[in-house]
Amino acid sequence: MENKNLSRQVKEFLAYKRSNGCIYTGGEYHLKWYVAFSGCLSPHESVPSKRTVEAFMDI
Repeated sequence: MENKNLSRQVKEFLAYKRSNGCIYTGGEYHLKWYVAFSGCLSPHESVPSKRTVEAFMDI
């Protein structure tokens, strides 16, 4: 199984949501900010960690 980084996984998830007709603007906004934030805090993360999620929620 291929190890995908978090950014790629989010892009694929958003493409999946759009392909099913979902309007996912609010969720997309927050996911993109989280990916950018976690990329600075933990650049090699491939799944959200408790540490980055809690730090993101604190901002």
